[in-house]
Amino acid sequence: MKQTNQPKYSNAKWHKRFITWPLEGLAAWVLVNTLKLIPIDTASNLTGNIARRLGPCLPVSNRARNNLQNCFPNWTKTYIETVLSDMW
Repeated sequence: MKQTNQPKYSNAKWHKRFITWPLEGLAAWVLVNTLKLIPIDTASNLTGNIARRLGPCLPVSNRARNNLQNCFPNWTKTYIETVLSDMW
């Protein structure tokens, strides 16, 4: 039986390991440390607004929409969208 020494992150392409992941970490570090500089209420409002704007674009919103349509077939589409926006 032939054994090969696989690198730890063999399934990740090199650009993810050496470019994408470090840039994501740097962006997260900059965001967290920037939020530390402003008052907590302002930081909370800012991140809440960001989440409310980005949340509906995530795939989990489509899953929630489908689940609501399946569980509550008598709800109108506008009411389902209202519930989804309130979720975020």
